[in-house]
Amino acid sequence: MTSHVHQPLPSNKLQQFSDESEQEIALLKNHIAKLQDRLEFSRLEVKLLRELGEATFQNSNLEETLNQVASTVYRMLNTESVLIAMYDPSLSTYTFVSGIGLGVDERIGTTHSLGQGINAWMVQNQSAWWHGVSDDFMSPNCTDWELNSESILMVPFVGQRQMLGSIACFNKGGNFNFTKQDFEFLSLLTQHISTTIEMMRLQVSHQELMQSLESRVLLRTEQLEQAKLEADRANEAKSMFLATMSHELRSPMNAILGYAQLMQEDADLPSKYRGLAAIIDRSGQHLLRLINDVLDASKIASGAMQLHLETFPLAELLSDISILFQHRCEQKKIDWIVRDQTDPNTLMFGDQAKLRRVLINLVGNAVKFTDRGSVTLEVSQHHGAMRFSVEDTGPGLDLSSIKDIFKPFQQVTFEKDRENGGTGLGLSIAQSLVELMGGHLEVQSCLGQGSQFYFSLASSEGTN
Repeated sequence: MTSHVHQPLPSNKLQQFSDESEQEIALLKNHIAKLQDRLEFSRLEVKLLRELGEATFQNSNLEETLNQVASTVYRMLNTESVLIAMYDPSLSTYTFVSGIGLGVDERIGTTHSLGQGINAWMVQNQSAWWHGVSDDFMSPNCTDWELNSESILMVPFVGQRQMLGSIACFNKGGNFNFTKQDFEFLSLLTQHISTTIEMMRLQVSHQELMQSLESRVLLRTEQLEQAKLEADRANEAKSMFLATMSHELRSPMNAILGYAQLMQEDADLPSKYRGLAAIIDRSGQHLLRLINDVLDASKIASGAMQLHLETFPLAELLSDISILFQHRCEQKKIDWIVRDQTDPNTLMFGDQAKLRRVLINLVGNAVKFTDRGSVTLEVSQHHGAMRFSVEDTGPGLDLSSIKDIFKPFQQVTFEKDRENGGTGLGLSIAQSLVELMGGHLEVQSCLGQGSQFYFSLASSEGTN
């Protein structure tokens, strides 16, 4: 059996191995130290960026935000000075708006032309620029300027469409050179700055727009209020004029009508003149109705029309209307039908005069346009409301006429009835009066078959 004897290594080999191991250990320690420094730098970087993000989120003042950025960079990079510039592309200038460190105060607020220097190069290329950096840094972008022994790192913040500004860090005397790590930190920071600036500018633009809109709305509101005030004054003056004129017209008209009626009752007056007096009476009554229509329309438009509430027997109102139109229907040889489906002793609470006015208008129109068949006034009670309906077998209305029939000064005039035309205010006034009393006037009609106008009013009634 053969034995193997290990020969010891020569002392020089052992020394060489020991030296190489120590070198590798030193390199490894150095690498670990760099990794630890990098980790600590990254931790501090995240902490400062988070603090800066929270500060800018809570602050809408751009100047204060940029001051916070300068302070953060100053602490993070341990640099001698930091300067932040904002660019104005419309004027081709840049202004130092914030900074911290040696020799900075006298430069804040100064504006300079871009010219052909470093800032012009950065605006043109929208890229970072550095000088006198450490060996681990990438190749310099531009070294055409003689800057003594300064170590400079300038990084732009670029928006979506153009360069917004830049941040520059300075170390003089060559005591400290910026590293690639510093550049990466500034690059990340400028992305945050770009977003913040554009958001703030957008917010300012939005605020200015809102202020402009508010000013325009305020101005327009004032103009509308002034226009309304002038319209109210004009409407009041119109109402006063119409009230005065209607009074001035009614007084002589009442005298004319009175004398015309006396002449018709004078048995000694020849029949020829009594007939002429009847014409005067009819024409005067028609003119008086027109005056009343215009005055009522003016009152309704100005809001001066008011209700005069009272309790009245419904049957008496219907009887008065029946007597009023019975003779006219007989003259036209059409049937006049009154269907009162309520209790004969019904008492209704409301404005009797305005209800009478509405019913006379509706029945009068029905009689006027009906040549054969019938006109029917029907009153019934449904679900606590009193329903009034006027139905005729006249010519009816087409859809276009129904759409406009309640508008002021709108008339549906048939050829044979042109001589009976009025102001076109009757149905408009009737609808306004019904709405004033709490109802709504509606119509159903078929061309060639007739029409039905109807509305309902609250029936706060009892019985005698």
